[in-house]
Amino acid sequence: MSSSESRGASDFGSSESLARSQDHALALLPEPELRALLTKLAVTNARVRRAIARELRRPTHGHSRPKRHKHPREPQPEAICANCHQERTSAIADEPCAFHPGQLEDSVFEFLSRTPEGRPLRIRRTLVMWTCCAEAPQALGCADANAHLWRAE
Repeated sequence: MSSSESRGASDFGSSESLARSQDHALALLPEPELRALLTKLAVTNARVRRAIARELRRPTHGHSRPKRHKHPREPQPEAICANCHQERTSAIADEPCAFHPGQLEDSVFEFLSRTPEGRPLRIRRTLVMWTCCAEAPQALGCADANAHLWRAE
């Protein structure tokens, strides 16, 4: 652990307390400053930009009248989204869909380094990445749809 990492860990304690202090700081931030902060983050980071876009497309809870059905319908659990491959549940049935339009692909990277004796050393690493965005397999989807594309299994 580097000195800056150890200093950071002792300054903030656990990641849980850091999250609480950040939540508190954001709650106290005036709206114009919060908007400026979000704009700055969105401009500098594509992942943040996509996350903000996803959140803005989600229906706001509590601000509109809830939809009422004569007979509550539970979605078919055997349906799978053709885009994100999630199983259909009532919790996500009407939510926006985030997915990767590409494929997972092995990418080989070669690095030049040196041994402790100073001899050249070639290091090869194979990483699995999405072809659409070069992110790791577990990364949130880089493309968004307003709704899931349900298909029966």
